[in-house]
Amino acid sequence: LLLLSRRVNKAASAILACIIIVGCLTTRFWMVEHIHDHRTIYTFTFARIDSIMIGCLLAMLPPPLAYLITTNGMRAAGFFAWTSGLILIAALMFATPEFMQETPPAFVLYALTSAIFILACQSVAATSYLRWALEHPISQWLGQRSYGIYLYHFPIFGALESFRTSGDLKNYALVAAFKISLSLGFAELA
Repeated sequence: LLLLSRRVNKAASAILACIIIVGCLTTRFWMVEHIHDHRTIYTFTFARIDSIMIGCLLAMLPPPLAYLITTNGMRAAGFFAWTSGLILIAALMFATPEFMQETPPAFVLYALTSAIFILACQSVAATSYLRWALEHPISQWLGQRSYGIYLYHFPIFGALESFRTSGDLKNYALVAAFKISLSLGFAELA
């Protein structure tokens, strides 16, 4: 996409990204019907690359339009930022891995909601609580390490899952705190 956008134009890159998104979604629909182990959908690159393509499309967009800077635009951006943010939090809390893997549009809808959140947060008013929270040093620190946290959390969480005791809330909190601490620590060291 980067080469195509530099050699041809961004429109060609955007069209290719859209084709890949549709192909990826089609692949997931096929896999849900024909693959017995739906966990494969989570790990198979061609079933998940649509999220990266949505990120690429987001990076190719021109800067927000001037009307978003107006007061009404900021209010609209705030509404979309809060709404999409709450949807993302709800999905993290309630959407099980099985649901995400067995519902073909789930991953692309999550990625689109994330893109809306990112776009809207760029235009929220400077005085909003959301802007304050995103510009807080802790948020900045987490954002700078987010990819490392993403990479390291999966093996760490998997390795420590055997230490969980079913039905023991204290044990669950302790193991979760240890998983999170190790993920953050490895991301900081990397």
